[in-house]
Amino acid sequence: MNIEYPSGNGFAAGLSGLDPEPYVTADKRVAAAGLPGRTKSAPGSWRYPVERRRVLRVWLALSISVSAHAAFFFGFNGPKVVKVAVVEKETVEVGFVAPPVPEELVNEEVVDMSGETGEALEGVDVPSLPDLPTTVNLGDFTQTFDMTSLLPRADVKGANNLSTIPGNFRRGGSGGTATSMGNIFSLSDLDRAPSPTFQPAPSVPAHLLRDAPTVRVTVEFIVSVKGTVSEARVLSSDNEAFNDIAVVAIMKWKFRPGYRRGKTVNVRMIQPMRFTAAGNADESR
Repeated sequence: MNIEYPSGNGFAAGLSGLDPEPYVTADKRVAAAGLPGRTKSAPGSWRYPVERRRVLRVWLALSISVSAHAAFFFGFNGPKVVKVAVVEKETVEVGFVAPPVPEELVNEEVVDMSGETGEALEGVDVPSLPDLPTTVNLGDFTQTFDMTSLLPRADVKGANNLSTIPGNFRRGGSGGTATSMGNIFSLSDLDRAPSPTFQPAPSVPAHLLRDAPTVRVTVEFIVSVKGTVSEARVLSSDNEAFNDIAVVAIMKWKFRPGYRRGKTVNVRMIQPMRFTAAGNADESR
């Protein structure tokens, strides 16, 4: 098969009707448009031509991108502002509606009794509380208690008939009296007499002094070598009701024991007591 190709002139002639200058180069078109031409490369250089405006655009875009990222990272990383939610309190209004008045009360007739002069109807007795006293006496809440029933009763038979200490005791040594406690000496036989260290006053009920404001009781007792009191008995008394009170009071006394020849000894003593209306007892030697 034989293929014939058209010659160059014929191909060019066929295109002549469309473009009078079909082979116009790019440089000619740029020059015709008034645009700056490309920089020609040196002979033997394979680099492509570079446009200066394109480099400026790249740097401008890069600077805009860096600025945008910097503004994003450093402008939006500040402290977050927390908004406090305000809770609105609801106000509840409560309205009170009066109940309707029954018709029976509305239509009830009011009777005027002021003009009547008739006798008043007899009332009904209503129970009431008893009248309360306006003043309270503190003595109504106290109860008199007889303390003499709790006191030990001493053997004071024949005590009212004794006015002096009997001297017919069996002598147990020089200047002493022999008993179950040992030798008992009188005050005249001692080098140093006993001295009281504890003397509580007797408590006398007030009702005992109403009839006798002043009472005198004489008690005899023994002070041991330890300073305690024993064998207390009444020698004389103006009122027998005070005998137990005087004996119990003296039994609670404490003494510094008496001395004879450098030793503690038992001593017999006599103590008169006078009770006055104040309730206290006065002791005297």
